[in-house]
Amino acid sequence: GTGNLTSADFAQTGGTLGSSFANLNLGSLGDFFLSSSLSATQSISLTSSAAISSAGQSVVLTAPSVVLDAGTGVGSLATPLQLNTQALLATTGSGGMYLVNSPTGAVSLRGLSTGNASNLSYSQNGQALNVLGNITSGGGDILIDPPTDLTMSPSATVSTATGNIDLQASGNVLLATVSAPTGNVAVSTTGGSIGSATPGVNNVT
Repeated sequence: GTGNLTSADFAQTGGTLGSSFANLNLGSLGDFFLSSSLSATQSISLTSSAAISSAGQSVVLTAPSVVLDAGTGVGSLATPLQLNTQALLATTGSGGMYLVNSPTGAVSLRGLSTGNASNLSYSQNGQALNVLGNITSGGGDILIDPPTDLTMSPSATVSTATGNIDLQASGNVLLATVSAPTGNVAVSTTGGSIGSATPGVNNVT
């Protein structure tokens, strides 16, 4: 079944939600704070008009698909939001985004975005990463660190208005459009090759 809940402020102080739900949809008009893990057999969707945050590394969102929509940030540099998912879409209107994903299979990244000059960090522990949608920051730094293979679809873009971009992998890297007009772009792999998903096109600007 599907579980739906919307509250003024969501602060989970104990217990568990999920496991018996196929789809778990939770919303908050204020901050969304998780103190224990959430799981669903198909999807988890968290929406907050403010920030989405958690108590620590042991709090994990586990579902084949995860969607995050925040107003003022997702996770933090000190406490990134922990995930176990193979399909991800995450946006925040302002504030930074800090995510760590430990998937059991290849990941389809449908998009990541921060609306202002805040940093965006996505760390993946193993498995291939397929970037199907855009990864954008209004002006902060972008770090993708490091899956095995990193493959961008030909239509995908990684871009920041004024920050730097660092794309890392331990396998092969296939680039489409990577843009940091006033910053630096670094692309590296420890065990593969770096190529183009759009041959004949300038991939890095």
